Amino acid sequence: MINLKYRRYLTLYGIILLGLFMRLCDSPPSSLWTDEFATYWISSAPTLSECVVRATPTQGQSPFYYILEWGVLKNFTHNEFSLRLISLSASIISILLMFILALLIFSKNGIFYDYDDEEHKPLSLIETDAFYPAIFAAVVFAISESSIYYALEARPYALAVMFCLLSQIFFFRILQKMSIVNIVFYIIASSLICYTHYIFGTLLLSQNLWMLYLFLKPSKQITTDIQGKGRGGGLKELFKLNAGDISLPKWCILQIFVIITLLPLAFHLAPILSDADKWNWVPNGGFFDMMQIFTGMIDLKFTLYVFSLFLFLLTMKNLTFLWQPATKKDAATCSTCSDLFIPHNKKILIFLILWLMTPPLFAYLATQLMNSSLLDSRYMILVFLPYILLGALAISMLKTKIAKYLFIALVMFFYCLHTLIPNFLDSAHFAKRIPHNWRDALKYVKANIHPDDSIILRSGFIKENWIPETENEIIKEYVQAPLKSFYFKGATPKAVYNLTFSTSPKWKAYYQKISSMAAQSQRVWIIGISKPNDFPINNVPELLSDTHIVAFKKEYSGVFIYLMVKKMLQH
Repeated sequence: MINLKYRRYLTLYGIILLGLFMRLCDSPPSSLWTDEFATYWISSAPTLSECVVRATPTQGQSPFYYILEWGVLKNFTHNEFSLRLISLSASIISILLMFILALLIFSKNGIFYDYDDEEHKPLSLIETDAFYPAIFAAVVFAISESSIYYALEARPYALAVMFCLLSQIFFFRILQKMSIVNIVFYIIASSLICYTHYIFGTLLLSQNLWMLYLFLKPSKQITTDIQGKGRGGGLKELFKLNAGDISLPKWCILQIFVIITLLPLAFHLAPILSDADKWNWVPNGGFFDMMQIFTGMIDLKFTLYVFSLFLFLLTMKNLTFLWQPATKKDAATCSTCSDLFIPHNKKILIFLILWLMTPPLFAYLATQLMNSSLLDSRYMILVFLPYILLGALAISMLKTKIAKYLFIALVMFFYCLHTLIPNFLDSAHFAKRIPHNWRDALKYVKANIHPDDSIILRSGFIKENWIPETENEIIKEYVQAPLKSFYFKGATPKAVYNLTFSTSPKWKAYYQKISSMAAQSQRVWIIGISKPNDFPINNVPELLSDTHIVAFKKEYSGVFIYLMVKKMLQH
């Protein structure tokens, strides 16, 4: 019979394989969508320096992620799988990291529990109290729709999540022990969060808020030590935080080192902040808009189910007694509801709430200050990590193994029934995909285009609004990214004219210009999407209504194609 240690390792490996299966169940691969075309166009640059040149003015993140993608595309075939390989790998690694992070949080040898240094032992997979919350965190991350979706998107979000988890892991390890290894890896992971995506840097803000909480509310043990030492040794202890051997001055110095590593980002971030209104692609919203996005991320129906299940298992005192050995001690243990709790949970709850609320509140405040909205669900992905760990906290409050097993099994069952199975039956994917089928649309145009045909294109990039006013050739080429992809490789239209992301009266002259130029072609293809643009693509043929007629129109899951042919001369 397999012993406990190997059973637990097999359980963890099984969860990782389950997560891999759910992410690879994407056959045939879904089409690239607008933002993924941006990733491909930047990362398929012929040289590394050209990759950086393309990324710098077009993206709201540093070129770091695109440099990694450039390296991947240099060594693999150009297709959807290669382009999404970084996100897939990061998401699989994150399943393991979620497990490790939960071990650090819920272990009785961890920072959230009082311990004597002599009794402190390394974390162990065998430790029962931490194993079940850790398994719950890993399995929910493995099967969650959000993590599956971002694992299959060629954008930096899955990689940023991985670095966030690494930063939190080494953050806790530093609180336990200020070693060179922990410090170096914390600084690297924390800086790479911001190099991957700026908005995920809110994790560092939540860490500092937690340290502020520890400094303002020291533990009873430290307070006693300070009082006992008197004036002679009190000043040093006053700056000591409620964990390990780190102090406030040491923490401040550590944050200074992190900031130093981030200084090169100022050259990229400063122009973005100075022209923040130009980058605004979602409407500015208020507090209730932020809360709507936040509640959408955590799925209120699923949350209500998990909370109800937790209360049911927690309050089944008689059933809990039956699950335990029939002794007087066990009967006394189950005499009250509060006795079912594992003690010392308060600090964990405070930490997770701080982590949970920092990203949406930051997005709201930044939106109000910058006049550029950050109120979009993809900017709040970080919320999902503490949300999962709050579920793991519920597991840690249940004393019996059978209650923990039931909680994990029933949560998985409900989530599969509520989310994963409907998604798969609807689209053969476990996560809802953006439906735009650029692949088939572009392949159709490529197969039927003539060398003297022109194209009017709307890609869906916010930078399209810059076209009427800019002379930047990088921007002009960037908004044509779908036509620069492997879907359209080899096709050579006579000319390409770009529509704007949204309509504005000030661009009337620009539209008159491109319509008069396109009118010179015998045939004009109109290709693009309506959403998220506020001007439907089916209104565009009106631009050529005086000179051309619609020969046919097609739609590939939200990607529209019109072929306009020149009117015959009337005799």
